[in-house]
Amino acid sequence: MKLIAPDSGRLVVFFVPEEVRPLGGFSVIDFLNFITNEYSFVVYPDINDIKGDNSVLVFKYGSALVNDRNIGVREFHILQSALIIDALTTEDAQAFLNNFWQVAQQFGYREPVTPLRIRAFSSIIVEFDADIEKYVDKLENICNGLTRAVRDEYEITTPISLKGISFAADPSVLPANAINTEFSIQRRLEMPYASNRYYCVGPFRTHVLTEIIQNIETMLRS
Repeated sequence: MKLIAPDSGRLVVFFVPEEVRPLGGFSVIDFLNFITNEYSFVVYPDINDIKGDNSVLVFKYGSALVNDRNIGVREFHILQSALIIDALTTEDAQAFLNNFWQVAQQFGYREPVTPLRIRAFSSIIVEFDADIEKYVDKLENICNGLTRAVRDEYEITTPISLKGISFAADPSVLPANAINTEFSIQRRLEMPYASNRYYCVGPFRTHVLTEIIQNIETMLRS
């Protein structure tokens, strides 16, 4: 397997609001202006639209300089009890989170007593060494059977191939606050099937998702 590129990494960070908010209060306008300028966000909350309701603050298309490395931030949401960070990888999102938390403390925000609860979601683009169905005889037989059926019915001779596979826990038995457990490997859109290029998504940090995909291919080949 070859990693072509990471595609997205999201962290959803839950915290207890009363543990982190400033004890003495602070200027929301000054805070928003500072965040906008510190991270060069192109899209940021309009003070006139907030009208005293700062329960949902959305920033888009910014960057952070962390350890001499420029990290792009696609979206950053500040909610009453959560932060949402969208970047290229979850590692980039984590670096931004660490940097933001330091900046927020300049405005009186405090370290939480309760540990942060973090949920990660990633997507990557990979190329397998061969079609997935080639690794599993029964899947290849199914594809061959479908190819014959389509040929006989419609006179189309293009082979049928596995488009993707998905896995998930049964949502009917999951707790109400459980994460989305769906994990999928799908053919990359607008790419020829011969490229064996797949778009992979799962509720993991980017490096963990990459390792999982690698392990899946290894298991299929064994």
